[in-house]
Amino acid sequence: MSYAPAPLLSEKDEAESAEGGIDPLGLYTFADALGVRLVPGVRERQTHPRFLTATAVSLAVCGEFDEETLAADHSTEPWLVFEWYLVEGLVRSSESKEETRGLPGSQKAAKAKDEKVPLAAKRNLKSPAIFGFHGIYRLLARTLGVETKSGSRLGEAGAELLSVWSKEQGLDGFIGTAGGLGQLLRRQWQDAVRDGLQNASTAKSPRSGWNAFREHLGIYNAGPNEKQFITKLLGGGEIGFRREVLDFLVSPCGREVWQAPVSERRFHEALRGGATDDLWQLHMIDSSNFTSAGLGIGRVKNVEANLVYLVNSQATDAWKILQNAWLPTEPIPNDVERQWQIPNDNCDDAPTDTLPLPVAFADATFGRDANGASDADASKGYLVLTFVGTPPPGWTLFAEDEIEPLFSETDWQARDCPSTLKLPWLRPRPPYAIRVQLGESGGSAWWPVNVENSDTLPPPDELKDLSLELLIEILTSAKPLHEVLRGRTKRKGKDDGQRRDAGALDPLDRVDSSAFLLQRTRRVSWALAALRKRLEEQPIVSEQSLAWRLRGPVGVLALAQAITNDAKESRSDAEQCFLLTELCAELARIRPSTTADSLPAARVRAALREIVGEIRAGISFQALDADPAMAEYVDTVFQEVVK
Repeated sequence: MSYAPAPLLSEKDEAESAEGGIDPLGLYTFADALGVRLVPGVRERQTHPRFLTATAVSLAVCGEFDEETLAADHSTEPWLVFEWYLVEGLVRSSESKEETRGLPGSQKAAKAKDEKVPLAAKRNLKSPAIFGFHGIYRLLARTLGVETKSGSRLGEAGAELLSVWSKEQGLDGFIGTAGGLGQLLRRQWQDAVRDGLQNASTAKSPRSGWNAFREHLGIYNAGPNEKQFITKLLGGGEIGFRREVLDFLVSPCGREVWQAPVSERRFHEALRGGATDDLWQLHMIDSSNFTSAGLGIGRVKNVEANLVYLVNSQATDAWKILQNAWLPTEPIPNDVERQWQIPNDNCDDAPTDTLPLPVAFADATFGRDANGASDADASKGYLVLTFVGTPPPGWTLFAEDEIEPLFSETDWQARDCPSTLKLPWLRPRPPYAIRVQLGESGGSAWWPVNVENSDTLPPPDELKDLSLELLIEILTSAKPLHEVLRGRTKRKGKDDGQRRDAGALDPLDRVDSSAFLLQRTRRVSWALAALRKRLEEQPIVSEQSLAWRLRGPVGVLALAQAITNDAKESRSDAEQCFLLTELCAELARIRPSTTADSLPAARVRAALREIVGEIRAGISFQALDADPAMAEYVDTVFQEVVK
């Protein structure tokens, strides 16, 4: 039997931001797979179908630019520049905040407007390819044919949608070669994108004016023909149950259930009640135990995780497994009076001193100053505690299971009861939770600690300062990282025992080939080729994944640092320069692969160029003064790399 790993510290979820997202139970993979089967292309952040029209317009406007076109910041693509203009245009021209409710990036644009600065990458969403409207609706647009499967081009459905939209908006010529107001507007927006690429920001005012975005692409301003066409698109498709779910959602019963302040579970139950036979094959298995804590009727209430399985009725084996998962039961006759007697919370699964966390203890976030990201500077860590209202009297905070108090109500009152409190964190490892000792109740509660971002978390001890030989083994192995490390540990212990027993009688065992230039260079070459293959063949789905592959403990910078450390111990400076130059050359040759949900290739290439710049800055070119041939080779390589 195998078990899933325990949940890790997750990033802080901003309540007011579309960029937040936590998955403390690690169930997103299951939910996403079920969502793909149930409603293909639809995701939880999609609330305004008219962004499909905005996506189609963006594809038409940006279609004249080459796929490799980037802004002056060397990372922003044309579609993102158009997104800047659209978001800023809607924010500037809207008469009330209600008009921009649900617009990704509207808060960033409003802040830029208030500060009287143009919208640019550094003032926009951190991951626009995921959290901007293009990123949120890209999968749905490709599923419906608004955008081609390969991306960056207008699909057949997108061309039809543009035709309906342009006619209804009085923009003849927007699509095609005919003249008219539509052709003029498209050229004006293309000029605006071109200016945005040159300046890496929006212009003060596009020739079309800001109001044109609100007039033609306002979130709530779709015309009846456009609405009808989008509805037809969403209801089409032979795979999944998207039409059935959406039809129920807009029905009077569906609206009533969805808007009621209860739970999403009630919506699914109501949906199941009127669903077709195929949709009935959604089976939910609860983990709730039949106890006072599990049922939530005692002093201590558990948070229970539930799993949902989607099984077709024709899959008889899977169907039987689910049916047989139920334990043997004995029906209770209807005429028997049934009562539930709440125990005194003294059963095995009901802890006696762990209480629910009072709502006054809102957020606990761990962070680390930018210049204190290493273990050697752990004093730069801090905790930000947020309070809402007044906590129960007599509380004290402890760092996990420590005995010494971290902070108390007396300390809080001495600081005039601030709503936000920043405390230094002097320990090398961030806490997973703060234990809150509650005075009057005599029990304690756990205050979960989030992290500002994954970069603040130190690597595990097993991954700190890996040697060059171990990094080469990790990069060239097809096994998962943990299996390589485990195998290395077992093999090392076994080899040490054999050497002690046999005394290394085999003369070949006495030879250490790691110091041979040819073998050493060949092993590093294998590692570089494997590193390039991983970065090319595995799409990078998030900024965190990109940071792990480039800056993580087994990433590009770790390999560069290992080469540098290895050279300092037993290699020449010229050899170090050569190996680091080869590493940069491999990075420059990478052609990242992408999918509908991955980061754009341009974003990955920009990050690779940044890494190359950091590695190049660490190369000591003075060490090549005594080797003109090597110096000429290194200079030639970097001339090609920076092109």
